[in-house]
Amino acid sequence: WILRLMINVAYQGRCFSRTTLMAAIRLAAELACREVILSIDDGNQVAERLYESVGFRRTGEIDSGEVVMRLDLEPTSTERRN
Repeated sequence: WILRLMINVAYQGRCFSRTTLMAAIRLAAELACREVILSIDDGNQVAERLYESVGFRRTGEIDSGEVVMRLDLEPTSTERRN
């Protein structure tokens, strides 16, 4: 789970969100995670567009009033061989 990705308002719009998100996804993949899950406030279109642009999709679940999204990670080449 990515519990919360927050960028100070003074730094928003400078690609820090995307860069940070991609670093978290790479780390999850290196740790052999099979998925990354997060939640957003329903109606937060800016966040939803960002997450969808890298492959996150709504799961249909609601957690503590927030929309759950999931990114399925590709298995590494080592896992594919096994």
